[in-house]
Amino acid sequence: MSADGPTDPSRRAALAGAAGLVVGFTLLKGHAARAAAGAALPNENIAPGAAFAPNAFIRIDTKGPIRLVLPYVEMGQGAYTGEATLMAEELDVGLDQIEVEHAPPNAALYMNPLLGGQATGGSTSMRAGWTGLRKAGAAARTLLVQVAAERWSVDPSTCTVERGVVHHAPTGRTAAYAALAGAAGKLPVPAKPVLKNPTDFKIIGHSVRRVDTAGKVDGSITYGIDVRVPGMKIATLASSPSFGGTVKTLNEAAARAVPGVRDVVRLEGTVAVIGDHFWAAKTGLEAAAVEWTPGPGAGFSTAGLIAALDQASTSGTPVVMRQVGDLTRTGKSIEAVYQVPMLAHAPMEPLNAVVHVTADSCEIWVGTQVPTRCVDEAMKATGLPKEKITVHNHYIGGGFGRRLEADYVGVAVRIAKAVSYPVKVVWTREQDIQHDIPRPYYFDRIGAKVDGEGYPVVWTDRVTSDSVLRRWVPQAFAATGKDGDVTEGAAEPPYDLPNLKVEWVRHDMPDALPIGWWRGVGPTHNLFKVESFIDELAHAAGKDPVAYRRALLKKNPRVLGVLNLAADKMGWVQPLAGPNRAGG
Repeated sequence: MSADGPTDPSRRAALAGAAGLVVGFTLLKGHAARAAAGAALPNENIAPGAAFAPNAFIRIDTKGPIRLVLPYVEMGQGAYTGEATLMAEELDVGLDQIEVEHAPPNAALYMNPLLGGQATGGSTSMRAGWTGLRKAGAAARTLLVQVAAERWSVDPSTCTVERGVVHHAPTGRTAAYAALAGAAGKLPVPAKPVLKNPTDFKIIGHSVRRVDTAGKVDGSITYGIDVRVPGMKIATLASSPSFGGTVKTLNEAAARAVPGVRDVVRLEGTVAVIGDHFWAAKTGLEAAAVEWTPGPGAGFSTAGLIAALDQASTSGTPVVMRQVGDLTRTGKSIEAVYQVPMLAHAPMEPLNAVVHVTADSCEIWVGTQVPTRCVDEAMKATGLPKEKITVHNHYIGGGFGRRLEADYVGVAVRIAKAVSYPVKVVWTREQDIQHDIPRPYYFDRIGAKVDGEGYPVVWTDRVTSDSVLRRWVPQAFAATGKDGDVTEGAAEPPYDLPNLKVEWVRHDMPDALPIGWWRGVGPTHNLFKVESFIDELAHAAGKDPVAYRRALLKKNPRVLGVLNLAADKMGWVQPLAGPNRAGG
C-alpha cells in the first residue's frame, strides 16, 4: 500500500492473496472522481453519488475475522467501538467478531465527508460514518445471504442471520459468512441496500463493551509511543524557546560523552540527541547546554497581545456573523469584557514518532489525526514522492486537536534523515507544551439592553481573535473571509433573543506563532462567555439564574427540558448563602 493508495486498487487486486468479500463505500461522484480515486470503487454498478461514505472497506476473509478499516483514529473517544457497532448491526455479527484496522493515508478512499479530507476531528466520526458504514454492512449481508440462498435454492427472504451465520429454519441448513465470502465477492454490490428499522436494532443504542477495553487492560494495544522496530534508537530534542530561533552554541562533545548516546543531530531551530534509551538521550541533551539566537517571536508577550486585541476590538473592521431583529430598541445598557486565554493541548501521550529514512523510502509509525498531512510533511523533509512514503497509524493517547497538526512528524523525519537507523523521537512534556500550537486568545465585548424586568431586548457580541481556519485551510477561509468556529456557540445562543448582532474582528497572530484547533473549538470559549453574561444579567435583575434562564427558553423546549432536569437532579431551590458559594 502506497501513501496515496493501493498500487492496483481494483477489486481483483484487493482480493488477491485471500479470497473473500470486500465492500467499499465512497462519496466521490462521477467518473472523474473515480479516476481521482484510482478507480477504487468495488463495482461499477454503484451509481455516481451513491452515499457509500466515508471511503473505507469492510473485509470478510474466508479465514479469520471480519475487518473494518477505519479512517477515523481512536484517541479515547470510543470511535472504534461506535463505528464498529454501525457495521456489526447491519451485518448481523457480534462486536467480538470484528477487528478494527487503521486506514492508510488515502484521501480519495478515506475522506471524512464532513471535513473534506482524511481527518479525525470536530466530533464528526459517528456522524460521518452513520450512513456509509451501515450501508456497507447491509450490502455485505445482502450478498452473503444471496449466495447461501442460491446454494440452497431458497428465497433469500426465508433466511436469517445470527452472529455471522446464515440460517434457513425450514430445512435446518446453516452457512458461516467465511464459507460464503469467496462467492459473494464475485457478485455485483447492491447500490441501495435495505437498512434495518431502528426498532430492530440489537447493538446500536444498546450498552456494549468497547472493542478496545481488553487490549487496553492487558497492554496489547499499541499506541504511537509504544512502537518498537528492529535497530531503533531513542531521541529527544530541544527547540528554540522563541519560534524561528536558531542554534547559537552547543557542546556536542559533552553530549557524546554521556554513556549510551549515539548521535547528535543539529537542525536550524532544533537539537536532537539520540541514545540507546530515553534517559541517555535526555541526559546527553542536558549536557549539550544548547544556547539559542532568538527568533522573530522573541518579543511576543501576553500583555502585548491583550493590548493589541483590545485596540482591534474597537478600531478594527468587524465582520457581521449574524444579525436579526430590531437593534434600535432601547433599554438599560449592561456591558462586559471577557478574555479567554491561549490553551495548550497537553494530551496524556506526549508527541512522538518513529521514523526510518533510507535513500528511497520513508517509513513512519505515529498516532495522528491527519495521516495524509504526515505524508506531506515527509515529502517536504525527504524530497521523496508519495509512493515511497508509508505511514502506520496507531492508537492515540489523547489528541484534542494537537494531532491535527503534522509539524512534529516533519521534525522527526528530518532527524531520522540524518542517521541510518530507525529513530523514535519523544518530546518531553516541557518541550511538548512550550512548542504546542495553541488555541487562540479571544477578546470579547458583549452587551445587552434590558427591559424593566431585566430581560434583554437587544443582544450584541463582538469577538476579536485570529482564525485557525485561515491558517489550516486558507483556501476555504479566502472564499468567504469568515470563520464560523470563531462565533460557534455565540451566533445562535439557545435563548429567546429576537434582536441580536454578533460580529467578529480579525486580529492575526504573528506568523511565527501559529495557532490551532483545540477540543470543542468555538463552544469552548463562547459558551463560557454567553452563560457567564446571562448570570451577570440575572444578578443585575435580582433574579434567580435558573428562573431567569427559564424565562428566556420558552421557545426552546429541548434546552428548557435539559435545564429543568439538571436543576431537579441537583436539588436547585435558590443560591446558597455566603460568598464564593454556588448551588442549590
